[in-house]
Amino acid sequence: MESNFSAFSRISEKGTFEGQWVVIVKEKVVANGTAKDIKKKMVLIRKEYPNDVPMIAKIPKKVLQIV
Repeated sequence: MESNFSAFSRISEKGTFEGQWVVIVKEKVVANGTAKDIKKKMVLIRKEYPNDVPMIAKIPKKVLQIV
């Protein structure tokens, strides 16, 4: 799970999936989209990766901060 969190951190910094939900397995994004999309895709992901625990998270949108 720790390696999936590291992958999440890298993905968040890139901003590639900004504002989307992602499913990360073995340090790879295996699905992305809305919460509804992810819910549908999880059935297939569980079949494809039966022995792995997927990490599901929403990539935050970048926010301009003025200090």
